[in-house]
Amino acid sequence: MASVTASPTDENTHTAHKRRVNELIFESLAAYPRDGEIAFFCECASETCFETVWLSLDDYETGRINPRWLVIRAGHRRQTAVGERRRPVPA
Repeated sequence: MASVTASPTDENTHTAHKRRVNELIFESLAAYPRDGEIAFFCECASETCFETVWLSLDDYETGRINPRWLVIRAGHRRQTAVGERRRPVPA
């Protein structure tokens, strides 16, 4: 029996939905103090992953400067090889 795997398009959709939720989290908290870390959803390609990645609002905002940057929990995979860092590297 053949196994069924998610297509790249499905993986992109899962990532896009989780990314949008994270953007809404960021937007809803943007006016609040930027101290501490916030739980964002892992944007890996798995449709069953709802794990969190804790980031400060500043780290999230810095990461999003690069449109290919994803919030990825350590050990999870993404659909494209973009790098495997949890926090953005300051410029």
